[in-house]
Amino acid sequence: YYLDSAYQYLLKLDEASILKEWVQYYFFRSDFQRLTQWVEQRGFDEIIGQFDQASYTNDDAWALYRVGESYYKIQNWKRANACFEKATTLAPFHLEIQNKYAMSLMRVNRTYEARKVFEFIIAENPNFEKVYANYGYLLSLLDDWDLAKVQYDKALSLNPDLLFAWLNSAAYYLQMGNLGEARYCLEEVIRIEPNHAQAQQLLKEI
Repeated sequence: YYLDSAYQYLLKLDEASILKEWVQYYFFRSDFQRLTQWVEQRGFDEIIGQFDQASYTNDDAWALYRVGESYYKIQNWKRANACFEKATTLAPFHLEIQNKYAMSLMRVNRTYEARKVFEFIIAENPNFEKVYANYGYLLSLLDDWDLAKVQYDKALSLNPDLLFAWLNSAAYYLQMGNLGEARYCLEEVIRIEPNHAQAQQLLKEI
């Protein structure tokens, strides 16, 4: 209801003066496809170029994050990475933005840079639970499975309900051929999210 009302107000204003508000509107509707189409129609470089001010509230950085996340959702990794990279220049110590930047770096095969970003995040906040699960996943892609498991264990020590840390741990144990531990991890996923399709399917297979 409120978003519908906001839409009517936005239509009455000069679009060029409220670009961030349009981004926010589509993002809050979870209409990621429409948001990316809106950006493309107006020119990706043109729109992204408008968000270039660092501030205490990080308004432009968050606009870039929302556009980047929308591209990430539709699996346009290159566009997503460009948005997150610029967002980190405006808000270098906002660790959630840095985390997403590292994830997008993985998607465009810039793994060395992604690793450096993850290590920066951990150095800044050793209790940022989900970064350990993401960093562990990167390490598994590099075939450093044992160090990856260290990261998953750290994530779960901080938050035993971190679903994708359990999923990643299950992948580790499957790689190691330890089906008992893999099953336990998958059962934890089901505990957290009873209808998790991937976990249910893996449990049937093992």
